[in-house]
Amino acid sequence: MGWLMLAIAAEVAGTAALATLKTRRRPGIVVAAALLWTLSLYLFSLAVRTVPLGAAYAIWSGLGTAVLGVIGWRAFRQRLQPRALLGMALIVAGVAVLQLLSGVDNGVAG
Repeated sequence: MGWLMLAIAAEVAGTAALATLKTRRRPGIVVAAALLWTLSLYLFSLAVRTVPLGAAYAIWSGLGTAVLGVIGWRAFRQRLQPRALLGMALIVAGVAVLQLLSGVDNGVAG
């Protein structure tokens, strides 16, 4: 599960870096984002050795979406509508169900 969390962190960092392009026009930001996404995919490939693919992808995309929503709100002052907050809460709840009820930690689908 550690590889998966690192993959999520790299993907989130790469995507968040692109949001800075609104205020800074630097090619290095795009290169950094591409490198972070590449790292994320590599780490994801390591994660799926022990975590079932479907669960790993659901956690990767779900947590990434929720974390980026919070980063957008806090760091970039983006407004979140109540239904967006509800959607993010449902994503986090779905990830929690995958973690707690399906045996994802040990690589066994429930």
